[in-house]
Amino acid sequence: MTSTFSDDLPHLLDDVDDAMVELRHDLHAHPELAFQEHRTTQVVRDRLVELGWELKSCPTETGAVAVLRGANPGRRVMIRADIDALPVTEENQISFASVNDGVMHACGHDVHTAGSSVSRTCCHAVKNSSPVSSRCCSSRPKRRWAARLQ
Repeated sequence: MTSTFSDDLPHLLDDVDDAMVELRHDLHAHPELAFQEHRTTQVVRDRLVELGWELKSCPTETGAVAVLRGANPGRRVMIRADIDALPVTEENQISFASVNDGVMHACGHDVHTAGSSVSRTCCHAVKNSSPVSSRCCSSRPKRRWAARLQ
């Protein structure tokens, strides 16, 4: 009997759990304000390339746009996450507290980015058996150009 994506998903998530937590902690420790997310952009882009996603032109200097084509024709999904932090001083006493004075991920975008990384990893894992093409956008896209990702 052939396994389905639903069958495989718990195992895929188990495989990426530690990496997701590590990525979230790294991003939380290195927050960057909107349109200044150069380090975060590089982390996201490197991971996309590592997973076989095709990087596309991004309309902003920071952020990433990428495509992963399934093996068969079919529907498209878009995975999007904000990557910017806020101009807030972190007061948390945690091992992964912000190292950037006056900037922190008080908004949860570190969690969004780490979670979208898991989604991108799962899409990559099933791309040869899926009729879905995936689009990824990390940044703060404007509605007017988000439609161009279709």
